[in-house]
Amino acid sequence: MTLKANLAVLLTATLSAAPDVGSAVARINETFSKTFLNGTGVDQATSIFADDFSISGAATQTYDLAGGVANALGQAASFAAVKALIVVNTGAAPLTYGGGSNPFLGWLGDASDEITIPVGGLIVLTDPTAAGQAVTPGTGDIITIGGTNAAGTIIIIGEA
Repeated sequence: MTLKANLAVLLTATLSAAPDVGSAVARINETFSKTFLNGTGVDQATSIFADDFSISGAATQTYDLAGGVANALGQAASFAAVKALIVVNTGAAPLTYGGGSNPFLGWLGDASDEITIPVGGLIVLTDPTAAGQAVTPGTGDIITIGGTNAAGTIIIIGEA
């Protein structure tokens, strides 16, 4: 099994004004991208997980990175490190990322930290270093997403 993943964020913006004389326009065109090739080093990963989820009532959706998820081909994946994490809120209510039992801290400071993702919002976090964000089986391997009648998509790229 071989992985190649390209993650890109594109921003195209135009800010314009009508001064007394002439015109004023500022354009921003920026693409930020990261390619992960197959392997276990800098800019490398070996597995990808993706899930569209729905949360009924006030509840949580959890993902066990140390053996409780399957890769995009349906094979069991046990992540040792996370290189990229994307969470998109596709529902009609806010989502929270973080907290819960045995949390995967990744980019969070401690177990009580949470990120609120508003309706239509998303988070994109990357760590292309050789180590990535370490997954600790049994004590630091659960991603928890909470909400009330909410929905979203999660994508994880990492070393399995």
